[in-house]
Amino acid sequence: MRISTSGLLAGMAVLLMGAARASAEAEDTPQAGGPAASAESTPGEVSGAVKRATPEGVRVAVRGAPDVQLNMKPRTIVVVNGQMAHVGDIQEGDKIRALYRDVQGQPMAIMLEVTGPVRPAPERFD
Repeated sequence: MRISTSGLLAGMAVLLMGAARASAEAEDTPQAGGPAASAESTPGEVSGAVKRATPEGVRVAVRGAPDVQLNMKPRTIVVVNGQMAHVGDIQEGDKIRALYRDVQGQPMAIMLEVTGPVRPAPERFD
């Protein structure tokens, strides 16, 4: 059986989001001895248009809400056109969906997926 790259990435994204939500639900469950202080909060999700993308972060314009500045980390997953990509492949005006977690009061991107406008894949010169 052959699985396409975009199907594999979509499946990975679903698993990642499900695992993050399950982890958040487990963190919300009271433990014996009282709640423990955590530097990380439950995961959040935001969708909107990219205003700016740099290696340090992505600013997202969210309809009806203030802009959200998502900080990047080296392990942040970036998906463009169903392919693994880099933050440099995200362009101003792209529509994105992002999964993030607040780390010490700062939203840290876990995964960024460009959902539109879909651009042709860049030519590869191998």
